[in-house]
Amino acid sequence: MSIDIKSLTINELTGFLEKMSEKDKESVIQQYRDYLLGEEFKTKLKSTNGDALLSLILALPEKLFVDFISAHEDVIAEKLSEVSAGSVAKIFEMLPVHLRKEFNRRFRTHLEQRIRKMTLDEILKMIYNVSPPNRSSLLSPIKPYLMSLEFSKIILDIELEKFEEFLSVLPEDIRTSLIKRHKGTILSEEFKEKIRNSSNEAIVNVLRWFPDNIYKEFIDKFKDVLEEKGLKLA
Repeated sequence: MSIDIKSLTINELTGFLEKMSEKDKESVIQQYRDYLLGEEFKTKLKSTNGDALLSLILALPEKLFVDFISAHEDVIAEKLSEVSAGSVAKIFEMLPVHLRKEFNRRFRTHLEQRIRKMTLDEILKMIYNVSPPNRSSLLSPIKPYLMSLEFSKIILDIELEKFEEFLSVLPEDIRTSLIKRHKGTILSEEFKEKIRNSSNEAIVNVLRWFPDNIYKEFIDKFKDVLEEKGLKLA
C-alpha cells in the first residue's frame, strides 16, 4: 500500500474507498481491520460529524459493515442525532437490503428520534431522495411518529398545499393509514378553517389522495364551505 490510511481524515478515507472496487476495498480492510475496529479509530470518529461518519459507513466493503457498526455502535447512535435529511435518505437508498435491515435493527430508535426533530420540509427532502421502491423501508421507523398526536398538530399547522405534497410522496399503504389515523383532525373545525382559507385547486388536489369513505365524509362534513367556494364535489 502506498497510502497509510491511519494518516487520513475520515473524509479522505471515504474518498479513498469510494474510488476502489469491492475487491480492492476488502484487500485494504484486511490490512487495517484491527485499526478500523479499534479504540484509536473510535476516537477519530468521535471528533467527526454525523454526515461524514455515515458517508464512511456507506463506503465500507460489505464484509466489514456489521463488525464496524457493532464496534462503533455507541458513536454512531450519538452521531445520528445530528445527521442531515439527505444522509438519512442515503442509508435507505444506497445500502443493500440485508445491510439496511441490520442498520435499522440497531439504530431504529435513534433514526426515529432524529426524524422527529426534522421540519416537514426536511422530511420531504429525505423522502424525495429515496426512490419509491425504498420509501416504505425509510418510513417504517417513523410510522409511529406519523400516526401520533404530535403529527396531527403538524397537519393543522401547515398549508393545505404542503399537506397534499406530503401525501403525494408516501407509499399508498402508509398514506391510507395516515389519513385514517388522522381522520378526526381532517374532519375537525380547525381543518375546516384551513379549507376555507385554501384555494379550490389545493382542496381538489388533496382530496384525490383520500380513501373513498373518508372522501365522502369530508364532502358531507364541509358541504357548506365547499359550496361557499363554488366547489360541487360528489
